[in-house]
Amino acid sequence: MIRIIVVTTDYGDAANVGGPVHVDYRTFEVEAPEVEQYLNSGPKSYGGRSIVGVEFTPGDRSHG
Repeated sequence: MIRIIVVTTDYGDAANVGGPVHVDYRTFEVEAPEVEQYLNSGPKSYGGRSIVGVEFTPGDRSHG
């Protein structure tokens, strides 16, 4: 299981009326066996593997 933490930052109140910046965190657990296996098969003694970024690629939203 891979845990992804997403942060949402809303500057609307701060930009318009001097209010606070709203920050919200949400955690998602994703099953990705191929990625987990690859991460676990990395060097053990003097190195390692980790995820350094995630790219969001929205699909075709014309279907609803």
